Amino acid sequence: MAALRKFLPVVLVAIMALGFSCNNMSRKSMVIQGQFTGVPGKRIVLYELFPDSLCILDSAATGEDGEFRFRIKSGDAGFYLLKLDDRNFITLSSGPGETIKLSGDGNNLQHEYSVSGSAGSILYHDFLMFTNRNQSKTDSLGEIFITSRPKADFGEIKEQLDSAYYGIFGEQQQRVRNFLEANAGNLVSLLVINRRFGPNEVVTPATDLPLFIRIDSLLSANYPGNKHAASFHRTLEAYRAQVSGTSLRNKAMLPGSPEPDLGLPDASGNIIRLTSLSGKPHLIYFWGSWNAPSRKMNAGLIPIYNEFRKKGFEIYAIALDTQKEPWLKACRLDKATWIHVNDMKGLDSPAARACGITGIPAAILIGADGLVKARNIQPDELKTWLMTFYK
Repeated sequence: MAALRKFLPVVLVAIMALGFSCNNMSRKSMVIQGQFTGVPGKRIVLYELFPDSLCILDSAATGEDGEFRFRIKSGDAGFYLLKLDDRNFITLSSGPGETIKLSGDGNNLQHEYSVSGSAGSILYHDFLMFTNRNQSKTDSLGEIFITSRPKADFGEIKEQLDSAYYGIFGEQQQRVRNFLEANAGNLVSLLVINRRFGPNEVVTPATDLPLFIRIDSLLSANYPGNKHAASFHRTLEAYRAQVSGTSLRNKAMLPGSPEPDLGLPDASGNIIRLTSLSGKPHLIYFWGSWNAPSRKMNAGLIPIYNEFRKKGFEIYAIALDTQKEPWLKACRLDKATWIHVNDMKGLDSPAARACGITGIPAAILIGADGLVKARNIQPDELKTWLMTFYK
């Protein structure tokens, strides 16, 4: 997933005080003007955001009444950052020929600004305001969490807070998906698609691959040669190649594919079939007792499993050990209480071949409908998906 976060990383780090000046050899002028209250004589820096960097285009001081104006050359649609300080900045999605007008409280731009003259910037403003309201709700839940820790019924309170958070996150995720569906052909979609909600990714190619593909197709058609659209395309292609792998067998377990009909023995020799988990989400999890990354993955999955097991989620863990005792000992030591099966055939296991497994740990998320939702999903991504499913 590290590569996927390069879709638009500068949007996430643009508040940092770094940058470099750049020359803009383009054709049409773009004007950015406005008035910010409460910041007379304040220096404003205008950056252009690139797929892997940002550069300073210009800077100016506000007038006594907070007015400012920039005129720059812009030959292509892109993203810009207007920054007063690390807490007060505005991200714009704009193109050549536009005259953008801004106003707001210069000391509270993240929550108090308005924009006109740029369709993309208006769309992003409305999305940002919605997101800020949801973030304020989660901040309030965090405060209740902290003050409730000493209480005897904290366990019940935490469960209620978690449920409330999942509801807010689900609302945010649906808003993001609706926004991206409605604006798939607009460059502003790239400002939204990689934006996190708190620490959590909202949509990823692992969970929303058809949507990512649609956006890529439309942006490539609508913005030929655009650096942001081209960067998105390259990174998505790299992801799809990674998922497909070097073996044709991996194509059987891409998102949207049905899960295989597996049945393996548990420690007592009883055959447990995947079909026994039909109707509820589950993880097909390949691991090995000798494999350090697998043991680390166990530790990451255990709290998620303990949280969602009572709601119906299950893990079908297929060990690729060839000896029984090390396998069972690892299960006990790690306190992993999910379903454990093993045919003692190691990487030659027919189950591994059926799922296109070439290395471990490897986790494949299956939805309640029996279809693959994500391949090589990580614990944090799994928790985000489950939070939404069980909201």
